[in-house]
Amino acid sequence: MIFRVEKVVRLIAILIVIALLYFLIIFYYPDESSTENDIDFSMIETQTNDTIIHTAVVLSLAKDTAHIAEFHLLYDSWRFIQNFSPLSQQVLIDLIVFCEQPSCFQLPSSCLPLSYNKQFQTIPTCFYEELSIKIVEEWNDYLYMTSIAFLLTKEYKQTILKYHWILRVDQDAILSPGLLFGLLKKHPVKLYNKQFGAIGHGNNFTKERLRNIARKLGYKHGGIYNLCSTWLVHPKDSIAIANLTIKIGRHLLQNEFGPNVSGLEKLPANGEWPFWWRGVTSLYVAEIAINHFYFPSLGHQHESTALDHRGYSTASLWNAWHIHCLHDPNEFSKFKHRDRLREYLKLEQRIRINKMSNNTFTQNVLKQIIHEFRLIQKNNGKISGKVTVRDYISALAWQKAYAATGAINLGLEKLPANGEWPFWWRGVTSLYAAEIAINHLYFPSLGHQHESTALDHRGYSTASLWNAWHIHCLHDPNEFSKFKHRDRLREFLKLEQRIRINKMSNNTFTQNVLKQIIHEFRLIQKNNGKISGKVTVRDYITALAWQKAYAATGAINLG
Repeated sequence: MIFRVEKVVRLIAILIVIALLYFLIIFYYPDESSTENDIDFSMIETQTNDTIIHTAVVLSLAKDTAHIAEFHLLYDSWRFIQNFSPLSQQVLIDLIVFCEQPSCFQLPSSCLPLSYNKQFQTIPTCFYEELSIKIVEEWNDYLYMTSIAFLLTKEYKQTILKYHWILRVDQDAILSPGLLFGLLKKHPVKLYNKQFGAIGHGNNFTKERLRNIARKLGYKHGGIYNLCSTWLVHPKDSIAIANLTIKIGRHLLQNEFGPNVSGLEKLPANGEWPFWWRGVTSLYVAEIAINHFYFPSLGHQHESTALDHRGYSTASLWNAWHIHCLHDPNEFSKFKHRDRLREYLKLEQRIRINKMSNNTFTQNVLKQIIHEFRLIQKNNGKISGKVTVRDYISALAWQKAYAATGAINLGLEKLPANGEWPFWWRGVTSLYAAEIAINHLYFPSLGHQHESTALDHRGYSTASLWNAWHIHCLHDPNEFSKFKHRDRLREFLKLEQRIRINKMSNNTFTQNVLKQIIHEFRLIQKNNGKISGKVTVRDYITALAWQKAYAATGAINLG
C-alpha cells in the first residue's frame, strides 16, 4: 500500500514539473511565425550593457554622380553618430549599400565587400555589394525601382536576418544621433514594431486613385497615405514588402499612366505632380504594399515624424532620427548646396582655404551637437538641444566638401624650397631637435634595438604589408612616391568627368588589393596568428591613395 502511495506521489510530481516547463516555454518563447519584430525591449532594459541592438541602414546607389555625392553625406552622418558613446556601443548600426557600377569605385575605402558580413561585427561597418546588371536592365525605364529590387537579391537575404532592425533609406538621407535614443526606446517619439516616414506624395486625387487601384488588384488599403520612402521594419518584413511592391510596381508602370487611362485623359503621359506622377511610382506602390501587408494593424501612429524629417526643418536635431533632403528650394536645399559647391570648387586654392578658415560655423555646429549630447546625459536622458536639423546638415555638407578637396589637394600649388638636403635643411628641424631630446631623455639605455623597422616603414617597400606597423611616405622618387602620385592625381583631375569615371571603372587593381588584404587577415586568423601575406606595402598605399581620390571626387561630384 505504501509503495502504491509513493508511486502516485512521484507521478503527481512529474506531472507538475511537466506543467511548469510547458508554461515557461509558452511564456518565454514567442511564436516564430510572426512577422512582428521580436526584440524583447523589456529584457533589454534589465540586461547588462553587453546587450546590443543590431541595425542595418540599407540602400541602393545609382551611378549618377550627384547621387554619389549625396551618399557621401549619408556616410559622413553615419560616421558622425559613432561619436555618441555609450549609446553607439549599445546600438550597432551597419551601413549596407548596393551600388550600380561605377559608383562602387567611389565609396570610402573603409567600406568592405558584403561577403565579409558573415557574422556580427563588434564595430559599426560599411559594406557594399555590386548591384546586379540584370536588375538595372530590368528597370531601365524606371530606375528608382532598383531601390526596392535589391531587397529581393540573395545577397541581401543572406546578410540581413541577423539584424533586429532594417532602416531602408534613399541616398539623400542623413542619420541623426537621435536615432540612437529612438532605437533604445529612450526618445519622446515612440518606437513601434514598424515605422515609416510621414510625408505625403500627392493630394486627394492621388489618394482616391491609389485606393481604387488597390481594390481593383485585390489588395487591402487601410487608409494610411502619408508613407514616404523610409522604412524601419523587421528584416523579414522588408523582404515581404519589397516583394509586393515590385509586383504592384510592374502593374502601375505598364497600365496606370498615359492619357488613354481612365481618369488621366487631361494629364501628360508621365502625369503631373501632385496629382499623379510617374516619378514617384515607387512611393505609390510601396503605400499599397505596406497597407496590404500590415492590414488591419497599420495605423497613423506608424507614420513617424522622426523619419523622413525634412532637411530644411528648424526644429531641434534631436527630434529627428532620420533626415531626408527632399526636392525643395528651402534651406537646406541639396540643389542650392550643389550650385554653391560648384562655385566654391571654381575658386583658386588659396581663396578656398581662406574661406574655409573663416567659416567657423561648420565646426562650431558639430562641436555644439556633442556638447548637447553631454548635457542630455547629465539630465538623465531628457532630450533637448538648440542645434537645428537645417544647421546640422549644412555643417556636415560643407565639412564633407572641405575634407574631399583636402583629400585630393584640389588646385595643387608648388611648395617653396627651404635649405639644402641632405646637409642641413630647415624643413626637418623638428627631426633634428627630437633626436637630441630623445637621446638625452633615454641616456644611457637607448640602443639600436629601439630603432624599429616596423615604424616609419618606407612607402616604396616591396615587403609584405604585415611586416609594417606604421608606414611613412617619405621624400623619395621610388614607387610609391607621394610626389609622383601628386603629379598623376593632378593629371587625373584635369580629365573630363566621363573619362575619369571610365579610367576608375577599369582600375580593378585598387579594390582587388584591399579585398586581398582582408582575405590575408582571415588566413592569418585560421593559421593561429601566423603573420604572412603577399600584398606589399607599396601596393597597399597605392590602392588606398587612389581609392581616396576616387571617393573624394565622388563626394563633391567633381565635374
